[in-house]
Amino acid sequence: MLERLKPMALLGAPIGPMRGLIYRMDRTLDARQIAAELRSASYGPSKGAITILDTVIPATVVYRESATHKTPPHRLERHRKGPTPSAPGRNTTFPPPAAIPG
Repeated sequence: MLERLKPMALLGAPIGPMRGLIYRMDRTLDARQIAAELRSASYGPSKGAITILDTVIPATVVYRESATHKTPPHRLERHRKGPTPSAPGRNTTFPPPAAIPG
């Protein structure tokens, strides 16, 4: 992958460090092992130029449904029974908006 970008460096556009994100990762042992292998396989040969981030986007239904409804997931999922709480579930009381002097 980096080999295809090297001609751009000759034109004055240097290749910066690249970061990868694992998207739609299952919560299984197999998925964690594959992610660990991707991290080690990309970091070593690229001499640190490519890093796979530790942050992953889990494969949950709410992400697919939010894309269908064109709504952010934290607005669509009000209550969650999984290992992490939904965003509105963390703070359901919001202060009233400040009055605008007029």
